[in-house]
Amino acid sequence: MKYVLAPQEMEWHTLEKPEFPGVGFQFTDSVVDEDYTSAYSIQLSRMGPGGRSKLHRESHNHAFYIVAGTGTVRVEKETFDLKPGTLAKIPRGIPHAMDNTGSTDLEFLVIYDPPYVTGTNAVANLED
Repeated sequence: MKYVLAPQEMEWHTLEKPEFPGVGFQFTDSVVDEDYTSAYSIQLSRMGPGGRSKLHRESHNHAFYIVAGTGTVRVEKETFDLKPGTLAKIPRGIPHAMDNTGSTDLEFLVIYDPPYVTGTNAVANLED
C-alpha cells in the first residue's frame, strides 16, 4: 500500500463514454479502495472550464468535496454554489448535475458508498 499520493503520480482517465451525461471530466481510479477499506471508495476528479454534467441519477450514495475551483451543483430542483471546502451530498437515486463556472479546473473528491467499481453504476440521463 502506498501511504502518500500526489496528483501527478496518479493515473488519470478522460471520460469518453458517449452514454455519460457530461463533458470535460477526468478522474483517477479509487485512491482509497479495497487495499484500505471495502466500506467506501474515493476518486480524485477534475472538470475543465466549461465542463458540465447533465441531470442524471446514480445507483450509489456519493459526495463531492471541492478541492479547487468554482462551480454549481443542482440537486433535484435547487442549485448550490461550489468552492474549495464545500461538501455536496448526493443520495442514490437523486437527480443532480454539476457545472464548472470558473476559468480554472474544478477539482474534487468523489466519495462513494458503497464503493464504486468502474462500469457498474448505471447512469441515467434525465431531461433538464
